[in-house]
Amino acid sequence: MSTTTEFWDVNGTSLSTLAWNIDTLNGRQRVPMLRGEDTKVPFRPGAIWRPKQPDSRTLTLAMWVLGCNTDGSAPVGMNARSKFNDNREALIKLFFSPDTQLNLTKRWLSSGAIKSATALAELVSDMDATMLGIDGAQFVVDLRLADPYFYGASTTPAALAVGVGAAVVNPGMAAVQKMTIVFNGALTNPRLTNSTTGVWVQYTGVIAGGASVTLNTDLFTAVTSASTNVIGSITHQGARNWLPLRVGSNTLTLTASAGTGTATITFQPPYI
Repeated sequence: MSTTTEFWDVNGTSLSTLAWNIDTLNGRQRVPMLRGEDTKVPFRPGAIWRPKQPDSRTLTLAMWVLGCNTDGSAPVGMNARSKFNDNREALIKLFFSPDTQLNLTKRWLSSGAIKSATALAELVSDMDATMLGIDGAQFVVDLRLADPYFYGASTTPAALAVGVGAAVVNPGMAAVQKMTIVFNGALTNPRLTNSTTGVWVQYTGVIAGGASVTLNTDLFTAVTSASTNVIGSITHQGARNWLPLRVGSNTLTLTASAGTGTATITFQPPYI
């Protein structure tokens, strides 16, 4: 039972209840630091600026826990101290997960509606508690996000026809770098171009009708519908990533030497 519509949860368990809760927004709204260095050149003042990559980050949840039920009612058949211990143990079990990452989901009110996005996180603090009497405590949960972003729901815009530009909107807070691109035959040498960023990615070869080639821009893989690895047939230009989408509207166009097939993309908008 959450106390608000704007709440966080871990693996489906709400962190906003009357038995335990997050005390403040401080520590939860940090943006990722940038990884990379500018290039220093001898006998030249300063340095040459280079693009950077968002690095991993740690979010800090300042929390409290009390000896009551999640709806705030008194426990039945036990005293508040015993319930406090149970609640504290439940939170330790929730956060302490050495073998797997936690699904950390946040919800926030934006443009009159609740948005939701999920990140993968791991506990990197000891959750040491400061007691509040005998049946309450405060503690800090530090969660490290190896991938610094929260990701929204998967979206697949309408298929792109050859020669027809279309606007694809990235509603997130950072550029999309992870996506799946599918070239659906019949197509020869299909190229997908984002004219907003000046970037394109191309498969060189023939895709027969009913066949397809799937590109994963996160794993840098390219596989046909017959499970053939065709990574050697992929070329791209304009960015280190195959086809990044800027925040907001991007104009994508599919071109090909021949054929009337289509291209589809699927991505999850990243949030900070």
